[in-house]
Amino acid sequence: MPYFENSSGVNIYFETIGEGRPIIFIHPPLLGHNVFKYQKKLSEHFKVILFDGRGHGKSSYKPCSGGVLDTHVKDLRDLVEFLNIKKPIIVGYSNGGLIAQLYALKFPNDIEVLIFFGGYPVVNSITLAMIYQLGIGFMKTNNKTLLSYILSRTHAVTEEDQKELFVYMLKANNKSVLELYCEGKDTNLIDQLSKFNNLPILAIYGMNDWYTKKYNKFYSGLKQSKTVLVEGATHQIPIRCHEEVNAAITHFLRDL
Repeated sequence: MPYFENSSGVNIYFETIGEGRPIIFIHPPLLGHNVFKYQKKLSEHFKVILFDGRGHGKSSYKPCSGGVLDTHVKDLRDLVEFLNIKKPIIVGYSNGGLIAQLYALKFPNDIEVLIFFGGYPVVNSITLAMIYQLGIGFMKTNNKTLLSYILSRTHAVTEEDQKELFVYMLKANNKSVLELYCEGKDTNLIDQLSKFNNLPILAIYGMNDWYTKKYNKFYSGLKQSKTVLVEGATHQIPIRCHEEVNAAITHFLRDL
């Protein structure tokens, strides 16, 4: 299995598939790299890189030194340097989009494209705040199994998807998941978004994603931003709408 030990002594699990322009995918709390299982199809045209964040899936856990999201950004940077990637395309799903944005802010000259699945720069709506509070509540009361069941059911298309996601989420370290929920809820990047004006951004949302679609307003005014709305889709688009998502990524990158 492909692992590397990063600069803080955490063993990070990763997979690389295909050749070409490198695309790195960042998962949300509790979910692991397998939420992007259908994005492996992109390896026909690109180099797809999937990994488990610290404390998730097959990656080990150590307490974050400093800010939680900043530590995950450093973990991502260690992976980029380990794989000797110069300018990756970074894809963040939901809370993973916060890590992607912070990476772009910290390393603006070392990223080619920023892509979001249901991305947002701040949690300032009642609905999204409730989602975060539910996640925090489940983890604080040691209900990881129930939350894993709910997330696996809402993300899966097939029974195989559901079982695979559920079993994998149970591997996550409770503290790591809770840390990401807590800091994500309090993060606000709105005042820094103008720094993305010269960075190509693709924001993909489900048309029926009632708790993150509205956040596209923060990106739509940026000079090189494009929005794709997937008809009939909710927030869980990497698996449920993988054909549309993969096509949007492929077309956007080919047109650059």
